Amino acid sequence: MSKHFWSRVQKIVIVTVVLVMTMQTQIENTSAQEEYDLNRTVLFNNKLLELETAPVTKNGVTLVPFRKLAEKFDAEVQVKKTNQSMIIHASNFDTEIELTIGSKKVRVNNEEKLLLTAPQVVNGYTMVPLRFITESFGGELSKGEYRWIADDIFLSINYDVLRKLEKMKIKDTFTKSANFPHWMPDGSIVLKADGQLWRYYNGEYTQIESPPLEQDESIYNVAVAPNGNIAVTTSNDDNLWLRTGTTWKNVKSPMPGFPALGQRVHFSMKSEIIYSASTIKNGYEFPLFMYSNNSWNTLADKFVGVDRVLSLPDGTLIMNEDVADEGAVIWQMKKGVISKLLTIPDVNTTGLSALPDGSLALTTNGGWATDKTKIYLYRNEKLTPIEFPPDIFGGEDILLLSQDRFIVALPGGVYLWNEGKYKLIADIDDIESMEMLANGDIILASRMAPDFYILRKKNWNNND
Repeated sequence: MSKHFWSRVQKIVIVTVVLVMTMQTQIENTSAQEEYDLNRTVLFNNKLLELETAPVTKNGVTLVPFRKLAEKFDAEVQVKKTNQSMIIHASNFDTEIELTIGSKKVRVNNEEKLLLTAPQVVNGYTMVPLRFITESFGGELSKGEYRWIADDIFLSINYDVLRKLEKMKIKDTFTKSANFPHWMPDGSIVLKADGQLWRYYNGEYTQIESPPLEQDESIYNVAVAPNGNIAVTTSNDDNLWLRTGTTWKNVKSPMPGFPALGQRVHFSMKSEIIYSASTIKNGYEFPLFMYSNNSWNTLADKFVGVDRVLSLPDGTLIMNEDVADEGAVIWQMKKGVISKLLTIPDVNTTGLSALPDGSLALTTNGGWATDKTKIYLYRNEKLTPIEFPPDIFGGEDILLLSQDRFIVALPGGVYLWNEGKYKLIADIDDIESMEMLANGDIILASRMAPDFYILRKKNWNNND
C-alpha cells in the first residue's frame, strides 16, 4: 500500500469549558422577549444538527442547547451539581471558556469578554449563544435561505474537523512525494522521500544514512522491525538491505530478478525478515521466505501473491492471498505447518488485523455487484460479517483492538466500532492505511500524497 508522511506536529492543548449556574437561574423560563425559533435550522458541516430542543431567539441572538453543540466541536461534556451551582465542563483542544448563567461576562482563554445575551436555562436545557460558542471553538457561522423552501432560514456552521489530528506536510526540500511512514520503538517515525530514508521526531527531520546504493539506485519498500531494525528493497531487483543499529547489510533478495515493486518485506515478532511477492506477474506462484540466522529459508512455495503477513507472539503467521477463482483466502502458519484458515468468496482483502489470541478483522472489496463486501470478524473459530455504516460500501485498512472493538478506514472517514456501534473519530475519507504504536497513537496514511496524520489515543479513545 502507498503511504505518505508528515512534516510538522502542532501541539494540542487540552481545554476546559466551564458554565457556572446558580440554582435560582436553573428554573428560569423564557420571558416575553424570547420566542422559539421553530423554523430555524442549524447545519453543521452541511449536515443537519439535531438539537434536543428548538433554538430560542432573544434580543436578536440565537440560543441553542449547549451539550449537543459542544460535542460537535469534539468537546467532552461533564456536569457537576452542588446546592449552590451547576458546573458544566467540556474538554476541547485549544479553547477554554467560562460562562455564568444569567451573566453577560465571559472569559475565553482567561481573557474577559462581554456577550450580547447571557446564557440561560430554558425548560431544563442550558441554552448558549450559538455564534459565540461556534466562533470560540474555531468554527464559522453563516446564514442564508434554502432555495427550494421560501422563508426558511438556516444557520450553517463550518468547522475544521482535522483540528484534532496532527497533520504532517512534506518537507520543503523534498521534490517528490513521501510514503511508507512507520513507527519506531522510541515513538519517532521513519519514512521514505526522494528515494532516501528520513527520521521524524519532535518536529524535526533527520536523514538516515542510506545503504551504499549503486548509481541511479533508489529505495522502494520499507519495513520496520519491533526491535528497530529497518529493511528496504530498492530499484535493483537483486538487493534487499537490512539495517541493524547504524550498519547496513545487503542480504540479497531471495528472488533475484523479480520486480522490486512487487516485493513485500515484513518482520516477525522476533524481528526476522519475512519476504513475500504480490501478484505483479499474473499466473505465477511465489514462495514465502524468512531470513533468519544469516540465511534465507523457504516457509511455503505455492502462493499466488501475499500482500500482508502478520506475526503473533507465539510465532504464528497470518497471511492473506486474493485468488481470482476463490476470493479472499487467509492462511495460518503455526509451528511450521501451513493451513487454510478461512475463505470469503467473491471479494478481495483490503485490510487485515489480528490479536495475540488469533482473532482477526478483515475489510473487503468486491465491487458494487456483490453483497459479500463487508467487514468480517473471526473470533473463536467463527466468522461474523459486520455491515458498513449507512451509505458506505467497501473499506480500506483496519485495526483490531479487542474482540468487540476495531478502528476502520472507510470512504466516509475513520470510524471506531465498539460493541456494534460506529463512531466517527476522523472525518477524512482518503485514508488508505493505518499503523498503531504501542501507546495507542495511530498513523493515518492518506491516499492523496503527501498528506498523512497522527491521531493520538486521547483523541479517539474518550467517551468509549
